[in-house]
Amino acid sequence: MAIHKGHGGYVKAGANTLNIGKWTMKKMRDTTEITHSGSGGWRARKQTLSDSSGNFEMPWDSDDTPESGSFDIGAEVSLTMALGDSGKGYVVPIIVKDTNFAVDNQNGVVMLTVNWEGNGVVVGPSTI
Repeated sequence: MAIHKGHGGYVKAGANTLNIGKWTMKKMRDTTEITHSGSGGWRARKQTLSDSSGNFEMPWDSDDTPESGSFDIGAEVSLTMALGDSGKGYVVPIIVKDTNFAVDNQNGVVMLTVNWEGNGVVVGPSTI
């Protein structure tokens, strides 16, 4: 399992770019058990399917809502996640699973968290 984090970057779907506070992406690989009589009493496994999931968090802006920018629940988009200002990042096709709104009590800002699941191959980190 590899967890990658980026701060101060952006997420992009098509022509829509949203500046964000942080994002996370988790890459996973399923396994299947292949234990047999020759494995000496130890479980044996092989890797099978790869998967990804993640989220990003940003201040909700009523003039540029994520819902109008392809990030509403059920949306299927190609997501670009920048690694800060390095010029590198990850690109992955996603399905928006759910969104959460919360008020940051310290400064009164409404924060939006978008949770997604991968819908294909994760590419990167590479130049974006």
